[in-house]
Amino acid sequence: MSQAATAQTAYSQATRISPSSRRIEFDAFSSVTSSLKAAKAFEDTALAVHKNTKLWSVLAKDLVHDENELPDQLRAGLLNLAIFSETHGQAVLRGQKDVEPLIEVNHSVMRGLMKRGAEQ
Repeated sequence: MSQAATAQTAYSQATRISPSSRRIEFDAFSSVTSSLKAAKAFEDTALAVHKNTKLWSVLAKDLVHDENELPDQLRAGLLNLAIFSETHGQAVLRGQKDVEPLIEVNHSVMRGLMKRGAEQ
């Protein structure tokens, strides 16, 4: 399964995320993803990748706490996406990778958040 498909599946199955939390997460991913898409110059790309890494880092920190009520398998999948986003972002900054996979993963997370919100 691709990283993007994993992201969408993970968030669409997340039943313990409140609608308000889901909206906050959606907005955060939307803002970061817009920055990634709009970046043209290296400086803009570096800032957008940094914001993306920071967002995934905050999410990862929440996922590792015992208080997080998401199922273990879902938490593990999201942590893998956080690791992917960080390592891929580093490769983007080295000029070795394109930013598009980061955008795709974020869009998939956003679709998962929207789908789950529509079901409730």
